[in-house]
Amino acid sequence: MNRDATSDFQLSAFEKMVASRMVISLNDFSDQPVTELTSDLKQLIQQTEVAGVILFASNFVSIEQTIKLTHDLQSARAEGELPLLISTDQEGGRVTRLPSDFATTFTGNMAIGATYPSHGVEFAHKVGAALARELCVLGINVNFAPTLDANTNPDNPVINVRSFGENSHTVTDLGSAMVEAIQKQGVAAAIKHFPGHGDTDIDSHTGLPRVDRSLDELIRTDLLPFKEVCKQAQPAMVMTAHIQYPEIDSTTLTSKNNTSMIVPATMSRQLLQRILREQLQFDGVIITDALDMAGVADHFDPVTAVVETFKAGADIALMPFKDKTKDCVLSFKQFIHEVAKRLSEENLSEEEMQHSCQRVQQLRVNYSLDELSLPAKISQAEAIFADNKHHLLEAYLAANAITLLGDESALPLTKDNSIVIVANDMLQANLLLDEVASHIAQANHITTRSWSEVSATDYKDIDTRILLVDYGYHSPVLEKPEAVATDFASTTQQKIAEFLESDGVNIVVAMQSPYDIADYVEQSDAALFCYHGVLSQNKNTFSNSALSALAEVLVGEKRATGTLPVTLKRGD
Repeated sequence: MNRDATSDFQLSAFEKMVASRMVISLNDFSDQPVTELTSDLKQLIQQTEVAGVILFASNFVSIEQTIKLTHDLQSARAEGELPLLISTDQEGGRVTRLPSDFATTFTGNMAIGATYPSHGVEFAHKVGAALARELCVLGINVNFAPTLDANTNPDNPVINVRSFGENSHTVTDLGSAMVEAIQKQGVAAAIKHFPGHGDTDIDSHTGLPRVDRSLDELIRTDLLPFKEVCKQAQPAMVMTAHIQYPEIDSTTLTSKNNTSMIVPATMSRQLLQRILREQLQFDGVIITDALDMAGVADHFDPVTAVVETFKAGADIALMPFKDKTKDCVLSFKQFIHEVAKRLSEENLSEEEMQHSCQRVQQLRVNYSLDELSLPAKISQAEAIFADNKHHLLEAYLAANAITLLGDESALPLTKDNSIVIVANDMLQANLLLDEVASHIAQANHITTRSWSEVSATDYKDIDTRILLVDYGYHSPVLEKPEAVATDFASTTQQKIAEFLESDGVNIVVAMQSPYDIADYVEQSDAALFCYHGVLSQNKNTFSNSALSALAEVLVGEKRATGTLPVTLKRGD
């Protein structure tokens, strides 16, 4: 079928079926972050009949704005079409899309993992329910969460504290509880990143990781949570990983650079069809991770990427195409036409394609939201977000997650101590100072200093040094990565070593990743782990539930009851 590039056209029934297996990002079709539905995007959704959209932090401004956007998106679909899948990544912790000035910012999965020995699945269940409740009232019916990757690699740059921990059984129990809680609230859960992103040292947003584990090793570690959670909790969706597993599937494809390469899991029929479908007996929807990530986009053009994922057995292609020009509707329709043409040439099983479409359709039916009026939706959401229960849960989790390694006698701080809090993030340091000072207002001396302007000799007469370590992360998954000086890691490591040789009490705190202080635990008097350095902002006021909990531990009002859920170094 020839298409005139200078004119618009209607998609055929088969082309619309292809489009109904795609979830797009609104930002991929606009020069500016989309916070309200434009006429072009409305036309694109209506004429192509895509399955849904994914929203990012830049798409959210306020409760009212978000609800109007999701309301308009659902209203834009073609007459008689099923409700759209409106999705986001609201994991808690590092990956949180909703604005912290109205939504709850939980400390994340590794904090939940730290509470598992003493609280079991309590926090996984309660946090999962709270996350889903907030999404649901905003008109969002899919959460790309929880992460089921068992983080067994201390050098993992992208999973890290997004994981419940390194123990596959712990990840299974917590993952099952969270999936059940999310879906009980009427939101579809998408477990990720199949078959496991925990033993990688490359971020698939920026490169293509490779894991050389055998199938037996994969089954014992990475695959176990997916197998058991699929069986126990029946998640609506599984998200694939852009990772090569040559011991599982050494099939090769020719890249756009004309080189032969091993297929990533997203394009592996062995992994998606024979293992996930047949062995793990997953009968829900398989969705790819974003196809614009470097793990795929660096090696395949957009049409080939979608075709290969569908051939492998994926049901939905996530973020398959972008065009920010004024002709975005036409170019996207032409893209769909090219994908459909290639799929026809591949002679794919018609029965398999029909089953895939039926799975997506059933998902849209199962997770359709209540059809309330716009004012009723806004009123309902404002009541949910005004309720303080979720923030109390946030504080309760943070308090129970704080983990101590070392000598408890190093604590508590008292009014007789002279104290310096040293950090790279001075906002973090000053917030902690305020929290500590509110408990011991008559302290002899308490101050903060930046790593860049202090040396150990400057504070040789200080009784207690609290060293906040947070190297920050720069993965695109964060959208707004924490700003960290390029030379911060090396200069900080040198200064920490200097401080730890000083007399007095030296307390090293990992604000976010526990691996950040792996080299300093044994030399410090006490090492504390918070699992969450990301600050929440409400207007001009910043807060962090983990900092508040840390202060209470430092002054002795609470004991650190968390258990470190990972091994800090390989071989330990």
